[in-house]
Amino acid sequence: MVDANYQGQGIAKNMGRILHHIAWDSNFRVFGTASTKNSKSIRSYQAINNFKIIKELDNDFIFFEYLKTEERIIPK
Repeated sequence: MVDANYQGQGIAKNMGRILHHIAWDSNFRVFGTASTKNSKSIRSYQAINNFKIIKELDNDFIFFEYLKTEERIIPK
C-alpha cells in the first residue's frame, strides 16, 4: 500500500516489479489472487506485469501466475 499523498506515481508498480524479479532470480514462481469484482485491484496487478489465470475460485476470485519477463528493473 502507498500513502494516499504519493499514489499515482508508480511506486507500487515499481515495488511489485522489483519483488517479482527478486523472486524469479531466486527461481520462484509468483502467484496471486484477486476478486473479479475489484477492477481497481485487477488493473493494479496488470500494471505490475502480465499474468495468466490458473483457476477461477469461489466467490468471484481468480488464482493467477505472473508471467516472467526479462525486463530488468534492477541490475543483477
